[in-house]
Amino acid sequence: MPFLPIGPCCLEGNTLPGEPAGVLEPATDGNPVARYHAKPNDGNVVDSKTALVLFYDAFGLGIPNPKIIADEFAEKLRINVFVPDYIPNPPPPKSLDAIAESYPGEHAKKSWLRTILDYGSAIVHLVPYVRGLLNGAVMPLASKACEQLKKEGYENLGAIGYCRGGSVIVHLMSKGDASLLKCGVICHPSPEGKDLYGAITFPTQWHLASHDMRFKDPQIAELRQAVEKKSDVITEITVHPDTVHGFAARPNLKNESAKAGFEKANDDAIAFFNKHLLSSA
Repeated sequence: MPFLPIGPCCLEGNTLPGEPAGVLEPATDGNPVARYHAKPNDGNVVDSKTALVLFYDAFGLGIPNPKIIADEFAEKLRINVFVPDYIPNPPPPKSLDAIAESYPGEHAKKSWLRTILDYGSAIVHLVPYVRGLLNGAVMPLASKACEQLKKEGYENLGAIGYCRGGSVIVHLMSKGDASLLKCGVICHPSPEGKDLYGAITFPTQWHLASHDMRFKDPQIAELRQAVEKKSDVITEITVHPDTVHGFAARPNLKNESAKAGFEKANDDAIAFFNKHLLSSA
């Protein structure tokens, strides 16, 4: 069964079909970071002390995708899934649509003038939000979200992150054995450097795009070289053919390669968490 049931009538832009089934839990004195909470459809979990944390991309909860993906993970893994709102003031969801391809070559026929104008417009719209995307803003909230779950009795935490969220996981897991996460799935992150990669001591699974403007072949090679030096740490790396940055979170479901990459990345993540989060809990 595919990760997310999708039919021709469901294909609309890069928004996933369906309606979120979980609940939004606001920030309180006891819970400093607001979050979306997903459970299995029947409410029954296989392990009440194990949870998955989903770190969304730079556009936050502005589109339903992270909630819908969290719902699917909750149902398939039969555990609680939390999506912390670690970027409380994200850019508008469509602010990069004019410059970010949803499949390789989508903008190949765009004129140079149109390209310049689109980039200029995107920069103007993003500038007010840049500070809120930097490590100094997002990492404290991401860390607090995990710490809060530990306080609530979730002894075993795994995480999956997309784009900005993937980079967050790299930072959280680069704390070595002190990491609050026992495993992580990292989807098309920004490159963070060999020092951080080499500090990871728990299992990770990486899903990279074959055509990523930021994570190109040299960055992929650097990642491989860093993890190969630590043969005792489980690391799985997949480069998905004919995909671009964002394919695992905001796929263009009308494009077969993007759709296939989305399904495989998230299906592989299910298998990974069953093995490294649930079976070892």
